[in-house]
Amino acid sequence: MSKLIGCVTLCFIALHSASTYAEQTPPAPTAILITIGPGDAPWEKYGHNMLWLRDASRGIDLCYNWGLFDFEQPGFVKNFVQGRMKYWMDAFPPGQALGAYTEQKRAVRLQLLRLTPAQVGKLIDLCEENRKPQNAEYLYDYFKDNCSTRVRDVIASVQNDPNEFAHALRHATGSGQTYRQHALRLMQDDAPLSLGIDFTLGRMCDVPLNKWDEAFLPAYLADAFAPFADELVKPWTASHVNVPTAAPVWWPHGLLIGVVSAGVIIFLARWKRGAIIAITIVWGLSAFAGLFLIGMWTLTDHRAAYANQHLLQFSPLLCVGLVMLCRKSWREKVWYVAVITIAISVLAAVLFGVIGVLNQSNATFTALAIPLHAGAGIAAFRLRPRLTQSGVSDHGD
Repeated sequence: MSKLIGCVTLCFIALHSASTYAEQTPPAPTAILITIGPGDAPWEKYGHNMLWLRDASRGIDLCYNWGLFDFEQPGFVKNFVQGRMKYWMDAFPPGQALGAYTEQKRAVRLQLLRLTPAQVGKLIDLCEENRKPQNAEYLYDYFKDNCSTRVRDVIASVQNDPNEFAHALRHATGSGQTYRQHALRLMQDDAPLSLGIDFTLGRMCDVPLNKWDEAFLPAYLADAFAPFADELVKPWTASHVNVPTAAPVWWPHGLLIGVVSAGVIIFLARWKRGAIIAITIVWGLSAFAGLFLIGMWTLTDHRAAYANQHLLQFSPLLCVGLVMLCRKSWREKVWYVAVITIAISVLAAVLFGVIGVLNQSNATFTALAIPLHAGAGIAAFRLRPRLTQSGVSDHGD
């Protein structure tokens, strides 16, 4: 009995000593990756993440957030159009940082990163320097420089071991999807927006990504950290948003719209005035779309829109055909423009879609453009002068 009492007493003393030591010794600094699931608004579809850093000895318990912007900031629309959106970072207490997301019932995933106290300390130093007013702003890029890549990069900057996550991500094969596929995948519930993105994105968005580049998506960054972190909250347990796993296939819709529109054009071409109106609409919209793409390439900082091969299906050179339509004496030659346009569209489809030269995923708008231009070509062919029974050329009106 005395031995039992002695054993219990020793255990009590040990537990009391440990408790006293824990109270006197602050816990080790920690870094927690916070990943937020997608929301309903278009700018919430990619999800979000933050870095929660804690160091009791320094009085730090803050969530560092690189995803801050303001619709009311001066020149917001102009900066958005030009690809010069200004974002900034700041830090907030955890309750304040997470409050809005929990109210929206968006998923919250917490991962305790396996970093040393020295690495966490360096992270705090970097983040505190970054949040200073003179350093906080940066130019946002959807794929290359966003809230997720900023978190990725700052963590990578405190790691030197080649076995740690930064090295592993750079040398790991990704999911096999491209920037375009990820963007369309996440935006597919808004068809006009998804198609607009598909039309605007250029060739650089069709290169398969490694895990480092794919970490522009918060969910993929969280998955990449899984071998180097301990889960505190399991992923997506509270999410109310269904996250698609594959990009939508839009080309059948493009083909259907193109074929139906071509049928309408051919019907209208039974009358010369109808043919002129139909050709003007098709070529006018095509030329406007082409001018838009050139503007995105030359007048903005939207790198993802550069070198867009859709210019070959929707060419600004169709403005020449529109000018010819305005002059009755030139109208009979307008079918030459139509033939050249169709030839370029078909050649581009073969080179880029079939052979894969300078590969760009443009099946949707190729499927739309070729029938449209074919219909416009038939209408243009019917504008040629016809000989009457008396042998006089009839140009119509």
